[in-house]
Amino acid sequence: MAGEPNRLTLYAAHRAATTLLEQFRPFTERVVIAGSVRREEATCKDVELVVISKMSLVARGLYEEMEPYSGVEEVVRRNIGNRLWGVPVKNGPKYKQIPVGRYSKGGDPFMLDLFVVSRETWAVQLAIRTGPWRFSKSLVTPRAKGGLLPDGYAVKGGYVANTKTGEVMKFDEEKDFLEFTIGRWVDPRERKDGLR
Repeated sequence: MAGEPNRLTLYAAHRAATTLLEQFRPFTERVVIAGSVRREEATCKDVELVVISKMSLVARGLYEEMEPYSGVEEVVRRNIGNRLWGVPVKNGPKYKQIPVGRYSKGGDPFMLDLFVVSRETWAVQLAIRTGPWRFSKSLVTPRAKGGLLPDGYAVKGGYVANTKTGEVMKFDEEKDFLEFTIGRWVDPRERKDGLR
C-alpha cells in the first residue's frame, strides 16, 4: 500500500537489530532491543534500541577545554553517510531516528529509533519503548483515568514521582517498574493493548 512504511519480517528485523546493537555495545553502558522486535511481532516497521551511553571527556577548542562526549554520538557520527545509514530524520540528544539498511526483500531502508536514556530512567523507558503503544500509555496513565499507574504518581521524562511530595521513585530494572504498576512481570511477547 502506498505510504505504508516498509515492514520487515521478524527474522530480518531481529538480524538488523542485533547487528546495530553490536555496533553500539562498546560505546554504551547498556543497550537492549525494544519495540516490536522485542515483542517478537511477525513483522516490524522499525528497529528500536534503548541505550545508556558511555560518556567521556574530550579536549575541544583553542584552549583544549574538556567537554563531555557521548559514545552514542560517536557511533552515529561514524556511520552517517556509509552505505547503510542515511542522514538522521531526528538527531536530538535523547532521541534519534535514522534510516538504516536494506534487510528486507524490497531493499527499502527501515528506521532505527534510538532512545538515549540515563541509569535513573532505564527501567521506565525500557518498559515504555517496548510497547505496544496502548500498553505503554496505560503504564503512564493513573488508575483513576483507566491506566495501570497507581494513583498519586505521575511519569515525566522517564521518572516516576509522587504527585504530592515530589519524591522520585527509583527502579533499577524494568521488572521493578512493572511490579509497581501492574503487580507482576509481563513478558514482552505477552504485552498487549488493554492488558490488565
